[in-house]
Amino acid sequence: MNGFSTPNLTCLDVSMCDKLNSLPEPINIFIGLKGLTIQNLPNLESFANEGLPVNLRSFIVCSPGSSWTRAISEWSLQRLTCLVTLRIGGDDLLNALMNMKVPLLPNPLVSLYIYNLSDVKFLDGKWLQHLTSLENLEIASCRKLLESLPEEGLPSSLSDTMLFNLFLLQLLIPT
Repeated sequence: MNGFSTPNLTCLDVSMCDKLNSLPEPINIFIGLKGLTIQNLPNLESFANEGLPVNLRSFIVCSPGSSWTRAISEWSLQRLTCLVTLRIGGDDLLNALMNMKVPLLPNPLVSLYIYNLSDVKFLDGKWLQHLTSLENLEIASCRKLLESLPEEGLPSSLSDTMLFNLFLLQLLIPT
């Protein structure tokens, strides 16, 4: 990071860079960063090994088939007390999150978007129960997952309208 000064950087979007194999480390030094998007980086070898910037308000991460998703416990998502929007895409990433033993997502999370899953068939509601601020849950491009949404265990903070919309999404999925 020598000579890489970015005191005013508030948003970073790194997407669809086939040859990119690393990002600036440690990324958590970007304390002014409010929005971070990391998606479709097939050759990225590692990411946020020292944790994510603590002031993030929005985090979009999609990585179908990437090996760096195994290091998700190092991201320290639970420390992101300002995070209100999280978008998660890719089977490996969602499975890594659901397999964590402790609640990993920060409680202040208001909106959670799960997308671009081809193989995940089950969403463990226990993984979401501690999210008492969660108001929006959107699931898209996840045919197998939408076929088996949990009946119990979704956060009580989700509105009846949101749950009804999830039900409608299930009905609209062609079999």
